[in-house]
Amino acid sequence: MSARVSVLGLAIAMVVVLVTGCAGDRVARPAEPAPGTAARIDCQDRLAALDAVIAGAGVADAQAARVDGHPFLRVDRALAALRPPSAATAFATWATGMRDLDRAARAIEVGNIPPDHPQADAVGALLVAAERCAEVQLAELLADGAARARLADAVRVPSAYQPLARLLGLYPLAAIPFGVGIDRLHADLRAAHRIEPAARPVNGRLVRYAPAVPARPTAAVTAPVPLDVLGRPSPDPTTLAHLLAVHGPTLEVDETGPHDRVGAPRWDADGMVGIDPARPTGYWLATWGRVAGERRLQLVYHFWFSERPARGPLDLLAGRLDGLIVRLTLDADGHRVDVLDIAHACGCYHMVFPRDGAVVVRAPPGPYREPLLVPRSLPPGDGRLVLRVEGGTHHVVGLRREPPATVPERAYRLEDYARLRALPWPGGGTRSLFGPDGLVPGTERAERWLFWPMGVPSAGQMRQWGHHAVAFTDERHLDDPALLAPYLE
Repeated sequence: MSARVSVLGLAIAMVVVLVTGCAGDRVARPAEPAPGTAARIDCQDRLAALDAVIAGAGVADAQAARVDGHPFLRVDRALAALRPPSAATAFATWATGMRDLDRAARAIEVGNIPPDHPQADAVGALLVAAERCAEVQLAELLADGAARARLADAVRVPSAYQPLARLLGLYPLAAIPFGVGIDRLHADLRAAHRIEPAARPVNGRLVRYAPAVPARPTAAVTAPVPLDVLGRPSPDPTTLAHLLAVHGPTLEVDETGPHDRVGAPRWDADGMVGIDPARPTGYWLATWGRVAGERRLQLVYHFWFSERPARGPLDLLAGRLDGLIVRLTLDADGHRVDVLDIAHACGCYHMVFPRDGAVVVRAPPGPYREPLLVPRSLPPGDGRLVLRVEGGTHHVVGLRREPPATVPERAYRLEDYARLRALPWPGGGTRSLFGPDGLVPGTERAERWLFWPMGVPSAGQMRQWGHHAVAFTDERHLDDPALLAPYLE
């Protein structure tokens, strides 16, 4: 399709300066020990010692950001978006959420330390001691009003954009031709969605992937999704599993080669990431977003392909591994999809499909505000959403619905996104798909040499949840709960 041509034309139109911006860093500054007892200082030392081993082994996990001055906490945008609650119980829930993120990340990091690492045998005991200290520090924080206020001031997630790269790349000037190219790309993608799926030509063969459908609806599916003490949609595990299966999208892929087969990422014997097409998988996570003044449950599905193949010797967008992210924002009860939005795993090609009748503001007022790409509204009805996926580029170029019980040619399993953070490593042990910088090693794209003035680190490279910048001439993050709020009414 012509979207690739538009992006390439944009890149060629730029005056290229072949220097790169400085690498972003999601790890917080080393914290000074908090004033207090020797036991507290000892706890800080134990946490620092464990972090030093993790950093030395190169297995730090970047999905959640560390909280400055609080080495026992990590935060994501979903938690950071909540105002620090004034009620003690709600504040405890908020802070405990950050403790849970740190605990999960440390377990993954320690599990990913190579078996032959010099401290591999001792790190388990170090983790136990550090976790015990972390729990003590959390309890002390919750009992201290001044400490709670310091935490409220410290909680923030760093931007996925690099201000220095924008400064060196003369962003105010560079953004002008980029904006022209983005407008052309948006026009191409909107035109693609004006073609009905039935009328779209097939270049290979259509292969349909869908999740296993529950045998029958249960009360868990039809009951309203409850809110927790922080006002977030909080389904129980059974309800969430049903919602993921019931709403899981069908991918209708125009398979033009092995690169168009949905599969499961794996580490190959050569230490490079590959895809197992015998295990079609949708990696899910659940979060929330603000739409129409309400906090809504969001179901996020990640699908992976082995590569985006080159369409010629100058294809700057080609490379190893390609990913498609599909997010469904449900209505207040969790029964219906109100908004669908899609992005590639590089953060590129963000598209939004609201329910019919929603008021869409394509770009709120202000300089350098990139328009929201809204190719069309959601198809009417209640059937499962079917996304037509173009071969090679893996762009979503069509949208329709089908009856929930339709049997796909290939069923994909649903697995927790956290599994990608600890994949089996050849020779033993595990390793995250993502590097300490939140990027997937080996998936760099040549486009990064042209797009760096926009401040997106290694544009085109696959990346971890929490690191998806979804605009070039603006600043937007896919995991920001307020991402859609300014655009949909």
